Amino acid sequence: MGSQLHFSNTSTLIRHEEQLVAPIIKTISYFDIFDFPLTSREIHHYSSVKIDFVEFQKTIDFLVSDGKLKQVKEYYLPFFSAAENVDKRLENEHRAKSIEPKVRRYSRIISSFPFVECVCISGSYSKGVIAKDGDVDYFIITKPGRLWLSRTLLVLFKKVILLNSRKYFCVNYFIDSNHLEIPDKNLFSSTEIRTLIPVYNEELFAKFLNENQWASKELPNAHYSINKNLLIHRSSFIKKISEKVFGGFIGERLDNFCFRITLKHWKKKFAHFDESEFDLNMRTKKNVSKHHPQGFQKKVLIALNERIDKFKLV
Repeated sequence: MGSQLHFSNTSTLIRHEEQLVAPIIKTISYFDIFDFPLTSREIHHYSSVKIDFVEFQKTIDFLVSDGKLKQVKEYYLPFFSAAENVDKRLENEHRAKSIEPKVRRYSRIISSFPFVECVCISGSYSKGVIAKDGDVDYFIITKPGRLWLSRTLLVLFKKVILLNSRKYFCVNYFIDSNHLEIPDKNLFSSTEIRTLIPVYNEELFAKFLNENQWASKELPNAHYSINKNLLIHRSSFIKKISEKVFGGFIGERLDNFCFRITLKHWKKKFAHFDESEFDLNMRTKKNVSKHHPQGFQKKVLIALNERIDKFKLV
């Protein structure tokens, strides 16, 4: 990528291009898809290159002086992005902070369901923002052999009790604790993994991170900061009783039934997906449930390449 970018100050470029320019542009471009300008510290945090921050800042300043990036307050954007995105980010940050009590309440509800072993927040809220029409997304790890029973109970709760509102209760990705590795090894997945907010069972979350060390290599500067206000430490008595009742043969039969009926429904509903697209967006196996019917991951990666191409034209 670096050799295809054109800069006016070629002597400075020789010093910075290969190691820093391309990763900075890639990081800025990725978050611009979400109208999310970054501070220099955040660019460093989400960059694929591990290097001293002072040197990193020099390269950012160089890109600003060369017209490839623009600075608004302490935030940086691609030269082609709207400065108003800074105000949008600040507004979305304020909204995210204001709903923290609701997020904790719904996180506690999810953690109280049978066979839920770990709960994490993903999506935009895990980056500290939420749009006015946004959802709070959850990444859930269940006990092996009970993923589909657990998922079905959570979905029924959303449809019946919450009247199908997903505002604070979007449960769209489940794995079980025997299959912790995420197979989609790309920037989208690594960013989501490295920004997850664990709210229930930090120990299992640590095992999950260990099984996905490839994401740490992709984003070596991204370190977790646990939000202690969101942590939930105890499971409910009802959960323990339910797991005992459905821990044997009955629970196994129910889990298999929930799996088969959901797979049949999704195969019919999303018949427009070919086999590879269905696996990417609607992965449906006994140990995983991924519900991304809009094909968001693919769209993001396409949008990323389009933004990077804009830098090559200037």
